[in-house]
Amino acid sequence: MLVDYVRRGQEEQVRTRTLLRRLVLFGVPLILGILEIFHPVVGMSGIVATLSPQVTWWLTLHLLQLPLFGLLAVAVLLLTAGLHGWAATISRIGVWFFVVFYLAGDVIAGIATGVIIWAAQGVPPSQQAGIEHAVHALFYDSPLVGGTLLSVNSVLGVLGWVVGVIAAGIALYRAHRMSWMPLVLLVLAAIVFGYGHNSPTGPLGMLCFFAAALWIELVPQAPGQSVPAAVTAPREGAT
Repeated sequence: MLVDYVRRGQEEQVRTRTLLRRLVLFGVPLILGILEIFHPVVGMSGIVATLSPQVTWWLTLHLLQLPLFGLLAVAVLLLTAGLHGWAATISRIGVWFFVVFYLAGDVIAGIATGVIIWAAQGVPPSQQAGIEHAVHALFYDSPLVGGTLLSVNSVLGVLGWVVGVIAAGIALYRAHRMSWMPLVLLVLAAIVFGYGHNSPTGPLGMLCFFAAALWIELVPQAPGQSVPAAVTAPREGAT
């Protein structure tokens, strides 16, 4: 009786961990990908002119992105849970860079610019040029913290994402000898989403990540392959 009770408790814990793991692995890229379909794109007419009519949605989206980007980093970490070796270590370092620098860039380019534009609504036309200049400086001009790919902040954040996801795929491939398809999907997710999280690359990147996670979690492995890391925590290259 006691042995059966302990066994049932352990099985319930495994089911709960698996459920939470899959909620993150499946739910986060799905929700984020859908949201990014509606990400406003800055037009040639200027940032203020483009975003003023939709600044409430711009701010809402970027506030939602902060926890979702954090949970996306958790999803990458879950892929390498229990794995050891150079690829898993590089992946975790990359994820750290993604969390620190990518989220900081999104706060600056997204939330800070949105707050300025929202607060500037109703400002006389004679002062609009100054608002545009301030927003442009945050969004484009700063070589350290700007929101474009040319700033140090954005480069480190994007590289962290690309390296973290690709290295996670390599770590899984080495540890589980999984087929090449989920590895290709993870590489595509890293590159496409890294190019930009707005539409169309953001949703496409999250679709690739979602498909890779589904494959890794649900597709039966061939005989002789390792079981998932969440269960046995094998080392890379383990047989």
